[in-house]
Amino acid sequence: MAYRETRLRNADLKYFFNVSKSVGPAMPNSKTDVALVQALLCNCYDGGDIVRLKIDGNFGPKTGAAIRQFQADFSRFSQRAGLLALDKDGIVTRADNLGFDGPSGGIIAYTIVALNFTLIRSKPKVWESFPNSKGIPAFLRPELMKTVS
Repeated sequence: MAYRETRLRNADLKYFFNVSKSVGPAMPNSKTDVALVQALLCNCYDGGDIVRLKIDGNFGPKTGAAIRQFQADFSRFSQRAGLLALDKDGIVTRADNLGFDGPSGGIIAYTIVALNFTLIRSKPKVWESFPNSKGIPAFLRPELMKTVS
């Protein structure tokens, strides 16, 4: 189930929306997790096919293509800034941190964190009211109000 994560804070991101299980090909793809990813994707873009992605909680080829497109777009930006690229595998995993320190001490870049950062930076007003934003399905709203701290 999708939820609001508050355990790990920094100056840029006091909370973020997280998935409970991975979303992508051959992944668990719970309805609310997929819907969260779809909603973040739709809200991060201003035009093109991704904006028209249906937020229904069903993982299919269009959702997979949208994830891979975001991963490629974000990676171009992050690499120019000297940061890590995202894996372009069409998979969104649960972030157990903000994407900086991996379990073995290495650096990890999480797609779910990149989606959150992109939305907060590009559309702060949408971010502030994200659970109640236009297009968020009724079944997802209560999940996004649940906080894990």
